[in-house]
Amino acid sequence: MPKPTVETIWGTLELQTPLLHFGTEKTGSTPMQRRMTIWDRSQQATVEVPFVNGNAIRGYLRRLIMADFLDLVGYQVENAKLHHALYSGGQLESSDDGAFDMALRRKLIECIPPLGLLGTSVGNQIITGCLSVEHAMPVCLERIWTRDVRERRDYDDDPRWQQPARIFINEHFQTRRDDLRAEREDDEQATQMLVQCECLIPGTLLEHGFVLRNASEVEAGVLGRALELWRQYPVIGGKASGGFGRILMRYDHEPRPEPYLAWCEDNADVAIEALNEIVNPPKTQRKKAKEAEE
Repeated sequence: MPKPTVETIWGTLELQTPLLHFGTEKTGSTPMQRRMTIWDRSQQATVEVPFVNGNAIRGYLRRLIMADFLDLVGYQVENAKLHHALYSGGQLESSDDGAFDMALRRKLIECIPPLGLLGTSVGNQIITGCLSVEHAMPVCLERIWTRDVRERRDYDDDPRWQQPARIFINEHFQTRRDDLRAEREDDEQATQMLVQCECLIPGTLLEHGFVLRNASEVEAGVLGRALELWRQYPVIGGKASGGFGRILMRYDHEPRPEPYLAWCEDNADVAIEALNEIVNPPKTQRKKAKEAEE
């Protein structure tokens, strides 16, 4: 049996502009930056630190790579089921016999490389991708002990390790103005609102990484292409269109995208066939053919 292969890609995301990434908590009407409770070995106590959920980063990369893949193979999505399978991880459906279509599973992994990397749900089965996306965690005093229990990295002497997480959190204010030049009654107020929320400040440094498990050269190339696309518009979090969440990405290495791009150029026809089978699976085709014969 071949030995499992694991490749770890590690690096940092440094904020160039404020980052908005909210959790479910509010202080009054103020959305709060998303936080994680961790055990601080130095203080021997639990503490809260801000972070960016790995699933948010994974979802952003999924949207980038899927749109790019469809463009590379020349396919336009016009079906909701296919759109969900590619862009949001799909949805499970019941089947008459409950059996898995293993041939379709293999075909989707082999013929749609982004699904081999990121996974999806098709029919009654879940296809697990070979990529794990880590949470982006801050370089801060509460996490300094993590620096001492792993291999050395080039930012281990960064002075931000000596600063508490709270100094990287600030409040953002903006006013939503009323630009409607309409007549009002004497006692009628203008429609405007003060918007207030927490944000991570520019200069915050986040540790972040990816783990590839048993990835083929083509699947690894999908990640390389995704990082290439991300670097063209390097943002995370909310309100990126308003100037928030711009980052400087640094990773210790990145997979080469060329094997994946070459695969797409040579195999567009098989990719299109596999995409069509998500819309109209072979089992459904056989069932319709049988019903037509009867």
